[in-house]
Amino acid sequence: MEVIEHLENPGLFLAELARLLRPGGIGLFTTPKLHSAQAKLLFGLSDRLNQFDSKGDLTHIMPIVLFPYTRLLNRHCFSVLKSWGFPLDGSSPTSRPAMRLAARMLTPLLRLRIQGGQSVLAGAIRECYKFWTKA
Repeated sequence: MEVIEHLENPGLFLAELARLLRPGGIGLFTTPKLHSAQAKLLFGLSDRLNQFDSKGDLTHIMPIVLFPYTRLLNRHCFSVLKSWGFPLDGSSPTSRPAMRLAARMLTPLLRLRIQGGQSVLAGAIRECYKFWTKA
């Protein structure tokens, strides 16, 4: 849990994981969420990324944005089965009360698919041909 944002090259990690899993094997990927109303509000007001600023973990070096992350998973033969946020109620216990209130008011306007402070993806490995490696 919470590993991929610490890696300099997430693609190498996914390639190795795909090599280790059999077709149909499941990978569960979690990462700090940059798509919540709180994260968007923080970035919009301060140009800082949630969990990747001076208050976050200094070993967080690779922010994971869902659209390119999904493409990276697909590139390494994972099919995204499901994605959700955690906690399920959409709260983020690390945010200040004023930020939580503002985010709660903005959430309906932003039409966010996933709530919560962490993004979670379940991906199944599938058989596929990787055009960039030797077959």
